[in-house]
Amino acid sequence: MRDVSNLHPARDPDGNDVEVLRFDVLEEAWCLATRTFQREHTTPFVWDQPARFTLGNVVWPGGRDLSATHRLTLDYDEDLRLIADVFTALHRPGAAPFSVEEIVAYLDRHPEVRGLNATHLGSSWMSRHAAELNTLRPGLPAPESLAGAR
Repeated sequence: MRDVSNLHPARDPDGNDVEVLRFDVLEEAWCLATRTFQREHTTPFVWDQPARFTLGNVVWPGGRDLSATHRLTLDYDEDLRLIADVFTALHRPGAAPFSVEEIVAYLDRHPEVRGLNATHLGSSWMSRHAAELNTLRPGLPAPESLAGAR
């Protein structure tokens, strides 16, 4: 079985990060990680040891990188305003839930809404620890891509 994420490289909108790791991998990280950010977030310990762990990456369909242009997470008041606007525009009682693709299409058609939380694009724990994360340094091999594996 393979461990996978959608963060190497990140392509999904910020807030849509997914990582799936086997329990034995999480247990090993718990026992061996010593750096504060590795203990808090767990998976950086795994990312930084490609010789020990095999990590695949699922990429956004079509190869478009939305990680730096679309923020769909709730940390700030501006995020809440964007989410409320999207929900008001796309939610239809009794209809199937709307998808991330529909949200992205809506935000692309409404840049004024997408801009509501633009001042927070790129603000994450990863940006604060980029210099410490070996796998985010240029020149290191990226995990195997699992394009279209959604």
